[in-house]
Amino acid sequence: GLRSIDAAVGNAYGRLRLGIGHPGDPARVSDYVLGNFSQAEHEWLDKLLDTLSCQVELLVSQQYELLQT
Repeated sequence: GLRSIDAAVGNAYGRLRLGIGHPGDPARVSDYVLGNFSQAEHEWLDKLLDTLSCQVELLVSQQYELLQT
């Protein structure tokens, strides 16, 4: 997790946070987080990943304010 990354490289790095929602029931969180994406989720996820891949230079150079969503 982030504590391991911080221990290895310090905490001066940018983070891109992507939320996945919550299943509603705390007992279902592990299966929800570790499960496969649904077909409906793949539609927006594929678009998001395409957008991010086209803007990877901005991510690497930490020009976050220029990112297009």
